[in-house]
Amino acid sequence: MSVNVSPEKIREWSEICAIYNNKIERMLKVGELCDKNIGCDPYFYQWKFTPIEQKAWDLIRIYGGTFYPQVPVKNYFIDFGNPYLKIGLEVDGKQWHDIKKDKKRDYELSKLGWRIYRAKGREVMWLKDNPYQERIDDEKYKYYLENSGEGLIKAIAYIYFDYRYDIDDRYFWKRILESHMIENMEDY
Repeated sequence: MSVNVSPEKIREWSEICAIYNNKIERMLKVGELCDKNIGCDPYFYQWKFTPIEQKAWDLIRIYGGTFYPQVPVKNYFIDFGNPYLKIGLEVDGKQWHDIKKDKKRDYELSKLGWRIYRAKGREVMWLKDNPYQERIDDEKYKYYLENSGEGLIKAIAYIYFDYRYDIDDRYFWKRILESHMIENMEDY
């Protein structure tokens, strides 16, 4: 998959890298000294999200945890990342990903200590208006959480940021995280 990148996009990426270079020390210091749920203001840039990224960002803001958009690491941008905890969330649609390149990318990031979780675009966009209304059948609810972007973001918040939800089962949430790592994704 070859990608033509416009000069505009290159300027935007350079600008984002420069901003993060100025802010990264503070982000790491805040992560080290403060409660891990407190971070620097993520609105230091006018972010341009795809519809899938916007939905993921909305879920991150609802369920908590400290994430920053478009975090530059090595030669990559992580859709949403936490530089202190070195966790990232990738959420783009199918047309933007190549399994071989993504495996290589995640492997390179893992050598730097990063853990990357991936939600398919359809998982992020699958959002029930109020899934709690549908708790009549716990198995359906768990299936929804295991297969939706909402469930993945809740799992990240539960494991990394100590948020607690109606299902207080660490193994359940860890299983969701593991299933959203590229090496464990069957139909990525």
